[in-house]
Amino acid sequence: MRKILINAVLLIVVLLLFPLNSASANMGAPFGFGSSSANLIVDPKNVLSVKEEYLRFEVSHGDVYANITYKIVNSGEDGTFTFVFPALNVYHAGEEFDFKVKVFDKEIKYEVKTEEELRNLLKDNSESIEKLLSFKDEIFFDPLTGKEYTPQIGTHREGEKVFFIFSIFLKKDTLTEVNVSFKSFAGFDARRYQINILHYYYILDVKDFYKTFENVKIEIVYPKTYPLKSNFEGTVSRVGDKNILTIELNNNFKNLSFSYMEKRLSKIQVLTYRAFPFLFGESFFFFLILLVLPLTVASIFVAIVVKWSNKHFGRRN
Repeated sequence: MRKILINAVLLIVVLLLFPLNSASANMGAPFGFGSSSANLIVDPKNVLSVKEEYLRFEVSHGDVYANITYKIVNSGEDGTFTFVFPALNVYHAGEEFDFKVKVFDKEIKYEVKTEEELRNLLKDNSESIEKLLSFKDEIFFDPLTGKEYTPQIGTHREGEKVFFIFSIFLKKDTLTEVNVSFKSFAGFDARRYQINILHYYYILDVKDFYKTFENVKIEIVYPKTYPLKSNFEGTVSRVGDKNILTIELNNNFKNLSFSYMEKRLSKIQVLTYRAFPFLFGESFFFFLILLVLPLTVASIFVAIVVKWSNKHFGRRN
């Protein structure tokens, strides 16, 4: 009987090690495309070239701080160009978003549009803009194994999608530095390990909107205790208590996805996952309600009955 009680307690402890969480998903933000501010007609791919793009993502818990710098050259005539920057899950208080645009370190104004408003604004460019609206190629990774996986239905959802519109005056043949920074939150999947796998997505493949697009460098900065996996290979260096994944791209353009966890699972947790996969995923709820709870209650009931019997009938003996 003592063994039954010990097993019941151990089972409860194991369950407490793997708390339940809700799940969702997030997709990041891309740099958009340009055209004349008057009527959004001029095709920027005839005149605009991105000579360099430097992207830095700093990960802290479920937050992602993005800082992107573009060096753009207009080979056409002097003019004002409008850029569209779609983003998901950018922090905001009311109508104030945690989003900034600077040209040569001078902050400029922007407008915020919904997807419907943007479609109406760019209805003559519907095929091109669809590339910035679909978010269809997000890749989900298991950071512990490094392998892709498909989240179960209900583990993720689209976040709040908004579009930042801003205009920049670009002189002919002049290198212009544009900086975009924002804070957003990653989506998460809690059903695979009952510990959040966080996902982040950024539309990087916008080369078709420009005349040329060259020299892309990405840095993802994250705590060294976090396992992280990206769809791009790179080199990892350590600075203090942080890891920095550095990725350099020339022609291999596709959109960026990376997944991470806020801590590594212990060897005991990994072994438990492999030995008892029913403790994870959607079946966990059924396992808890239909098997664990009745067994635990039954074990306690039997222990009480045995103790009561020993107390009363033992005296008679």
